Amino acid sequence: MDAKTRGRIKELNDIIQVAVLAISKERASREFYLGVAERASGDFSKQLFTELAHDEERHEARLRAIIKVMEKELSQLQGSSDA
Repeated sequence: MDAKTRGRIKELNDIIQVAVLAISKERASREFYLGVAERASGDFSKQLFTELAHDEERHEARLRAIIKVMEKELSQLQGSSDA
């Protein structure tokens, strides 16, 4: 395996690691916003914090999609280096 491929594999692993960590942060933020929405006294506040919670769900979905793409490329690179 050449240095360029090893570098790309490291980069992909780093991206995956950061994305996995970010997913846990997105989940925590979502739960926080939902809790605030439940305790909010006004309709606007409830709507605002509920929408922020939904934003976190969308962020998590994007991160999962990124991980899927990175894992696919990583698998291809590692498979081609075995040959």
